[in-house]
Amino acid sequence: MGLSLSVWLCKRVNSSPPTPSSEFPLLAVPVSSRLAITLKAPPVAPGDKCSRWSSVHHSPNFQLSPCKQEVTRLPVEWSSDGVRAETGVKTGLHIWEVIWNPNHRGSHAVLGISRQNCPLQAPGYNVLIGGDSESWGWELRTNQLWHAGERLRRYPERRGRCKFDHTQHLGLKANTKTAQSPLPIPERILLVLDADAGTLGFSVDGSFLGVAFKDLPGGVDLFPAVSSVRGGASIRLRYLNGARRSNPDYKPEIVTYPYVDFDLKVSKQRLLSAHLPFLPVSISEREKMAYLSSCISFDSPLMLRTVGALLKCLDRRRVGVELEDSSVGVPILQFHAYTLVLQIFKSELHPSVYKLHSGILNRCKCKFGSRLLRRQEVIRFFASPQNSDALSTLQSLLRNISNIPMLLRRMSLSHTRVSNWQSLYKTVYSAVCIRDKVRNLPQSIQLFRDISEGLSDDLNYIASLINRIVDFEASIAENRFTIRANVHPAIDEKKRKMMGLSDFLTDVARRELEQLDTRVTSCCVIYIPLIGFLLSLPRLPSMVEKEDFEIQGLDFMFLSEDRLHYRSQRTKELDSLLGDLHCDIRDMETAVMTQLQNSILGRSASLYKVLDLIAELDCLMAMSSASQEYGYTSPKLTNHKRITVMEARHPLLELCSPVFVPNSFRSLDSQGRVKVITGPNSSGKSIYLKQVGLIVFMALIGSDVPAKEAEVGLVDGIYTRMQSRESVSVGLSTFMIDLNQMAQALNSSTGNSLVLIDEFGKGTNTVDGLSLLAASISHWLKKAAVDVPHVLIATNFHSLLQLGLLPSSGFLSLLTLETAVDGDELVFLYQLKEGICQSSYAANIATLAGLPPSLVQRGVEVSELHRTGKPIKRIDTASTDEQANRCRFVVEKFLRLDLDDKDLDLQRFLKEELLPSAGELLNHT
Repeated sequence: MGLSLSVWLCKRVNSSPPTPSSEFPLLAVPVSSRLAITLKAPPVAPGDKCSRWSSVHHSPNFQLSPCKQEVTRLPVEWSSDGVRAETGVKTGLHIWEVIWNPNHRGSHAVLGISRQNCPLQAPGYNVLIGGDSESWGWELRTNQLWHAGERLRRYPERRGRCKFDHTQHLGLKANTKTAQSPLPIPERILLVLDADAGTLGFSVDGSFLGVAFKDLPGGVDLFPAVSSVRGGASIRLRYLNGARRSNPDYKPEIVTYPYVDFDLKVSKQRLLSAHLPFLPVSISEREKMAYLSSCISFDSPLMLRTVGALLKCLDRRRVGVELEDSSVGVPILQFHAYTLVLQIFKSELHPSVYKLHSGILNRCKCKFGSRLLRRQEVIRFFASPQNSDALSTLQSLLRNISNIPMLLRRMSLSHTRVSNWQSLYKTVYSAVCIRDKVRNLPQSIQLFRDISEGLSDDLNYIASLINRIVDFEASIAENRFTIRANVHPAIDEKKRKMMGLSDFLTDVARRELEQLDTRVTSCCVIYIPLIGFLLSLPRLPSMVEKEDFEIQGLDFMFLSEDRLHYRSQRTKELDSLLGDLHCDIRDMETAVMTQLQNSILGRSASLYKVLDLIAELDCLMAMSSASQEYGYTSPKLTNHKRITVMEARHPLLELCSPVFVPNSFRSLDSQGRVKVITGPNSSGKSIYLKQVGLIVFMALIGSDVPAKEAEVGLVDGIYTRMQSRESVSVGLSTFMIDLNQMAQALNSSTGNSLVLIDEFGKGTNTVDGLSLLAASISHWLKKAAVDVPHVLIATNFHSLLQLGLLPSSGFLSLLTLETAVDGDELVFLYQLKEGICQSSYAANIATLAGLPPSLVQRGVEVSELHRTGKPIKRIDTASTDEQANRCRFVVEKFLRLDLDDKDLDLQRFLKEELLPSAGELLNHT
């Protein structure tokens, strides 16, 4: 029996799960990566000790099978019976499978966990597991959760409409009534216990239904358990898998370090001085800096601070070398430059990208798959003219959505203003209207379904609560939180007294005046918050000194605006009878506000979900509006390794130019994956690279693209070398930064990557830059077909192609941007075509840039002489010859001079013949 049962269970686990109910996938909640891995892991052997029911801890009305994996309840009446597993757990994540035929469950079928001392037999028909403080149970027939003998709530949470009862005190408690019937729970149920987190949940039909119980006791054995009242009920248990901690007593440690350990300068120096075994011993400091800058972004101060503090922590803790001599350093294996899926675009791209995407961070991650398809569904829906009314209605409602995290943060700090309450009410009310509007839209679109189900009826509750309690008109008038009438009887009573004070105090003042001196012709009784009721008298002419203010039977308080204020016996009675009404009302309304805040903060998860879902809706509607306005097209996303874009346009430049020439892009599975583009400066090479990168990125985030047609295959990353961002903090030259970017593209790109290279190699001398570019292209061309990325390279190194430096390959495609020469004028056609650019047209570009014509002409002459191998002469040759002749004339005069001649007058010779010639020579030098 034991062997046959084990085989049956193994087949049961390994077989495909039953066809899901229509309800459970909609009720599923996201799972952590730890739980997802555990759920997908292969089950353990069927005979595991955790798969057995206890032969001791069970009701006598339960009979165990020989293998202890199945129990059957005897046909006994008027008895509730339970059984728990033989082995419990204290730590780790664990999953059990329970097989229980729905037809054999009866009225009180409960599944859950228990501690050691949970009672397992009781007279009558009762909930046993969950019936005391030692157990937690899920009643399968009614879907109710039980603990400590109390019914807690229905599980799983179903998103239906709720009716709220505001008759409770202050309206802060609501009775939720649902007309939904319990869900029929199928035969196979997975019990998911996370003893580390103290949570218990269940998975049905392949859908994890979320946490049923939390705050379970830690450090004690917890056992799967069931209870039943049905005779003949047969229940099987199977332990599937678990993720135990290697050290049950381990607890994560949080260590705080002083701010000085995160100093930027110190952290940078600590990194550079660290002993890194993966670096050569003889490497210089500058070489070490260059290598580390290719792994770690030195222009990211937060990263440098964190790495430096981590190195300090490792040295202080001596992880891995605790028993070694203090001179032994902590070994560090390697630094990894983790690259998220898409890098768009750190500093390589034109600033127009930031205008387009509202400031894209240096590394952006987008998952390729079904979520993108769901985004496209929303964009296509709102792009349809027949849905324009829905689009405009939702956009008008979205204008009322405020900054929910800020509002909740102010609420948690009790810094809420009247304007904050107004913003919150408008936000919640608009969110409810958005949900109701979306519920009328096709629920086949995933986002609409998420909003319909995700925006729970907690929003109705919050909106109704705020509307019933807060008197916005009075709050604005008094500039403080004020509640409506009929919310708090005590506050209403005090407000009624405040409203009747005027007539009442007039009557009191009349009585006081009757008892005052006849010189006092008038008086009034006033109320001042925090002080109370006072008798106010006009100051008589005889009242000059303070001693003159004393009046028998009255206590002088103060003089203000030439009126004397006293406390009389009647005002004291008023203070005792009525109290400080104004402050009492404010204090009581503040208490109501605090209760209201706590009630709303208790439902903050629903508000944060509003933010997530509505933000996504807003973004997709914005994409849809842009798609309609600018004529974008929905791209086709495939699993192939090719990218095809027909008549692509730059999303920004086409708005700035009266005429924009579109160009196509094709990178297929086995040809044309590496494209080398040549052409004159300003011919549009960089724009073409950027528009291809932008279109691929926009397709990956689910947006429509500026093209006639687009097909985008698998893309796991976009790597660029387009512009260098220099900074003195980095300590690297422009060319070194270029090399780091190029190294990342060469080392990290795969067959599914897009690589954009613009003018690489121009930062050094021509030969070295040309050699590095040729070597990089050859590296990609020599890869296996599946590993060649989509590469676009724009360059002005025409000799790269003219000298044949690239190997022949079907992956290589040579392109150029078409131009035409009209006389001396260069005309850019901006049309991409196959071929090679034969000239850079530098002179024409220089003329367009406004250089003086003489300089341009001289440049053309020197270029032609250099190309033909002729000597390059200076442009002032004539004046040079004249200068040489003058020098020769002076020299000849000296040579004809006879120094032995006694009649030679050397002074006259120098003055009359030599110096004038020398002066002319100096003037022309």
